[in-house]
Amino acid sequence: MYTIKEILKGYNDKTLSAKELFKDYLKRIKEREPKLNSLITTRSEAEIMEHIDNNEKPLPVIHKDIYSTKGIETTAASAILKGYIPPYDATSVSKLKNNGFVTLAKANLDAFAHGATGEHSDFGETKNPYNLKHTPGGSSSGSAVAVAAGLTPLATATDTGGSIRLPASYTNTVGIKPTYGRVSRFGIIAMTSSTDSIGHITKTVWDNAYVLNITAGFDVNDATSARVEVPDYTQFLKKDIKGLRVGIPSEYINNLAPEVEKSLDDAIKILEKSGVEIVRDIKMPHTKYGIKAYYI
Repeated sequence: MYTIKEILKGYNDKTLSAKELFKDYLKRIKEREPKLNSLITTRSEAEIMEHIDNNEKPLPVIHKDIYSTKGIETTAASAILKGYIPPYDATSVSKLKNNGFVTLAKANLDAFAHGATGEHSDFGETKNPYNLKHTPGGSSSGSAVAVAAGLTPLATATDTGGSIRLPASYTNTVGIKPTYGRVSRFGIIAMTSSTDSIGHITKTVWDNAYVLNITAGFDVNDATSARVEVPDYTQFLKKDIKGLRVGIPSEYINNLAPEVEKSLDDAIKILEKSGVEIVRDIKMPHTKYGIKAYYI
């Protein structure tokens, strides 16, 4: 399916029909979702079409089911909240809605974002589209799978201890964990308020930067959000990376599976060819305390 950039180009070129586009996504959801279990709630075609009519260039989005969505059930993948329909939108949802994004569905996750495999949902485990026997990672399992399987070009997500980075890595998608406070937490059910980071998952880096342009910024409803100017993140993609230094921490590359080690080596070679200085054997001795500090 399309990326966000391709959809916007299609609208500008008048080669894409919004209604046909959204119908295609709903068709893919109907066909693929039974095997994947990446979604908890899917909106009806009639409801979606009503919102499309109110947008000049509507874009599809699926929200992780800890994002409050006005009028759409929000469960945090827990039976405790089954039937809860928020009276308001999370700030990220509002910002995306104001920029033409229309909600297709709510994504499955480890309940209350406690988990790293997508297996701990009261609505059943999420399957990796590349191999149904493999984990898609978590807690943002449904978000990553929905993007990887072509059910949406964008899915919102959260990351406290790997909940975006793991599933993005396991599903060949692009995930970003922004700096804490870069994106408002308002309206998102907390896993850990002091360390939750609000991000998203897409198929391409450009799409990811485009969405961060929208969601980033100070929010009066979140005292921990940063009063920092939001640049155009897509402009950074045109910059040369020659001269950057990248460290390879030795504590993180011990006992790697051979295929993972090869992927890492291939990535390092690409960076070196691009003029990046690779600094090997960086020591990070406090790594061993990471999990304990995270649990606290």
